[in-house]
Amino acid sequence: MKLPVLSIKDVAEATKLDQKLMIKTVVFSYRQGKQKYLVCVALPAEKQVNKMRLAELLGINSNILRFASEKQITQLGFPIGGIAPFGFQDDEYLTKFLDKSIWEIESEWLYMGVGDNTKTLKITKIAFLEITKTYQQIAL
Repeated sequence: MKLPVLSIKDVAEATKLDQKLMIKTVVFSYRQGKQKYLVCVALPAEKQVNKMRLAELLGINSNILRFASEKQITQLGFPIGGIAPFGFQDDEYLTKFLDKSIWEIESEWLYMGVGDNTKTLKITKIAFLEITKTYQQIAL
């Protein structure tokens, strides 16, 4: 039986993969007026999202930027611990960012969530960057 993973640390322990080759996806939400917005950020596993910088890029106050709830994540089609950095339904209220430091990872292969928290996707860096080429590239 495969046990679900809920964090990058769990993935590293279960797979024995180098965290430097792992991409994590963090989802935030915020509200402006009656509209809710979601923000997806794909970045190397060892990095943290600079919430102040992200809010600045979005043109909002960082106080309204929150981690997305489990319900919001599952509505995107992903379980906690299995968020893929792509494969989202087209949603005008979802902004997608890619941390520029992913380009600096010195490996042919990257590992990330695949939409199932019992599996990990192994994909070439070239293919990953092609799939995410429409994302806004940022330095966090």
